[in-house]
Amino acid sequence: MDFLLEEEFSVSPDFTRQFITACDPALTYRSTDKVAHSVSDKHGEADLIVLLSVIRDADQSPRLALLIEDKITAGFQPQQAGRYRNRGKAGKDDGLWDRFLTVLVAPKAYIPLGHGFDASISFEEIKSWLCLGDPIRREFKQRRIDEAISKKNATGVQVVDAEMTAFRAAYFDHLQSFNARHGTDFAMRPPKDTYYGDSWFILKSHALPPWSVIRHMASAGNIELTFQDTDYEKCTGLDELREADMELIRTGKYRQHVTLRLHVPKIVAFNDFQSRQEDVETTLYGAERLLRLFQQNQVEFEKIVIPARVREKTVGKAP
Repeated sequence: MDFLLEEEFSVSPDFTRQFITACDPALTYRSTDKVAHSVSDKHGEADLIVLLSVIRDADQSPRLALLIEDKITAGFQPQQAGRYRNRGKAGKDDGLWDRFLTVLVAPKAYIPLGHGFDASISFEEIKSWLCLGDPIRREFKQRRIDEAISKKNATGVQVVDAEMTAFRAAYFDHLQSFNARHGTDFAMRPPKDTYYGDSWFILKSHALPPWSVIRHMASAGNIELTFQDTDYEKCTGLDELREADMELIRTGKYRQHVTLRLHVPKIVAFNDFQSRQEDVETTLYGAERLLRLFQQNQVEFEKIVIPARVREKTVGKAP
């Protein structure tokens, strides 16, 4: 959902206009200045920060920040709404914006009374604002929102898992060490409270295009370089570029991605990072192999993958 919202704020003034009106009918939308995903600071992490120019009245045209927390199944953390408000006040004091609104976005049934945010917007409301002039994209995105709502109804609200939280924090620290030793620039989300079963580790690199990502699926024992929203049938030429122990496969719920996969040690227990550190090191070496393969053959990869891409996505950049 983070990326769906990020795209809509980045490319659709109509969507942004309706979102702002739902938050505060006294505001009139003028323009979108910046969209940033997963912004971390001393107050924690904001799922989205959207910087806008709005009109408050005839004499005021403030710079407005929407500080958005996107929830599906994750439980509320202590003082979460307060931390968003503190982030908003700090940004105002630093001159980053003139006004701010903290906004909770979640399935309607999830939004509790007294949530503490300035406004709340339900997934059900957002469905009606999507891609009004493009029925095919509208249907696709509405289906994704329905899936998010169904996920919440099926699983309920999740509770923070202390072991997984500690494991991911140690993994993050080890990744910094690996980068320093190997000259890589792998990045993953900063440590934060994590939930049971959150055993996918998403790695990014400036050397990769924005439509690709490296995923460590720890419980399955895979490290993958994935080209998102790409037609597999048009990518068979990648077989000639892959190394012998790499698989070229379809992945994704709708088999919409093309992936180069390496098998690595499975990790199914997350109570002690130290005991699995060697497995993580082996996995990151596999990630480096995938990255170097792409770098060494980038022209050939792009000649094959770019024409095979099903859709292009506009992604806001973090400040």
